[in-house]
Amino acid sequence: MMSKNIIERGLILLFILVNLSSCQSIDKGEDDIIIPPNLVDVFGIYEGVLTVETQTMSGETIKKTDLPKQYVQVRQRSVENELLLFLANFVWEDEDLGNIDVPALYTVIDDNDCELEAYKQLYFEEYGQANINLVGLVKDKKITLDMNVEMRQADYKVVVSYAGAVSDVVFKTFRFGFEKWFVVNPFEADIMQYKLPAPSNGINWQSTDKEVSQFRWLGYAERFTVVPNAAHVEGKSSAEIRTIEVKGSNELKIPTVYTGQLYSGNYIYNQKEPQKSLRFGSLFDREPLTIKGFYTYKPGEVYYQCHDITKPAEVVVNEELTDGFSIRAILYTVNDPDNEGEMLALDELTTSDRIVAEAYLSGNEEVKEFTAFDEKFRFKEGKSFENDKYYRLALHIVSSKDGDTFSGAPGSLLRIDDLEITTRHE
Repeated sequence: MMSKNIIERGLILLFILVNLSSCQSIDKGEDDIIIPPNLVDVFGIYEGVLTVETQTMSGETIKKTDLPKQYVQVRQRSVENELLLFLANFVWEDEDLGNIDVPALYTVIDDNDCELEAYKQLYFEEYGQANINLVGLVKDKKITLDMNVEMRQADYKVVVSYAGAVSDVVFKTFRFGFEKWFVVNPFEADIMQYKLPAPSNGINWQSTDKEVSQFRWLGYAERFTVVPNAAHVEGKSSAEIRTIEVKGSNELKIPTVYTGQLYSGNYIYNQKEPQKSLRFGSLFDREPLTIKGFYTYKPGEVYYQCHDITKPAEVVVNEELTDGFSIRAILYTVNDPDNEGEMLALDELTTSDRIVAEAYLSGNEEVKEFTAFDEKFRFKEGKSFENDKYYRLALHIVSSKDGDTFSGAPGSLLRIDDLEITTRHE
């Protein structure tokens, strides 16, 4: 229990990032933060090991797991007699239980050290009511936390402990609102002019419309695949990605089903192998943790399947299939950051052994209203982010996920807005 002689009270936010999926919270400050001079050393970001242990009700260990490189942030706000412990995206047994906030108190001891205590009752649909008890200590730029979780509908309890020290890690969120667009080819005929989102945060956006502009000049296509749209979450526009039908030609390697693709990277025309025209990735020097944003989607009515990609104009209707979108973010290594020849091509995005981590979202159901998504970067087995290596980050957003095989449904429409990539850097 905490001492009854409370020297000072306030509001601390402890952001316990159990699975690193909400680190974007760390770089967001509070306008009303007040830090007493004697507590300056208490506040900051801590890195440590989170230990999760399941026990029988008598205290015998069932399972124990250590999670390294977990982060806690300690903050104070000017809310009198109130303290909050915030556990972001708490995960247990591979199930995301969401955010857990626990009101608590802190006691300042020895001028700049703090004892912590918290209690709260929560309700989980899977486990019923849970009682959470937490005590902790922040001392000499180190933090320890001990939390007991007892669930009424379970025959076991959960014991969580954390031990960490102040870290120099810096979290940063890169945001893309798709507010600013520019005409890529203003000096060409009006029918050929297409737009792209303006480069931002080191990401150079490209699309398949460089090729579509040629199709429009030849009368093979009626519309572009990537355009700004007035529907939005915030600001004034979102990015619209659409699958279109084109007057195909096997001889010219022009597909009948042309998938809209918005991506980071470059476009280098390759007539013999059109799929290698798309080169993915912008230079990136931070470890990506999550990608989040908002989307709507409507699959096209008729799905056309191409059975031979060497004959992209030949497609047949497949009534059993429904089109689907995909949003992918891929981190991969390069030896020379100035060599664009090392940029991955479309057919390498799933096969290259240089891929280090990936975040992925897909779906084929209609989503009429902007809906939030939040996906973690999953690192390949045996791979991790190394500060002394060079990396590129490939963002690949498509309206037909099977578009690389020239299959999909013309009219499939994906809109995205307020894209965010959360990173960390030491």
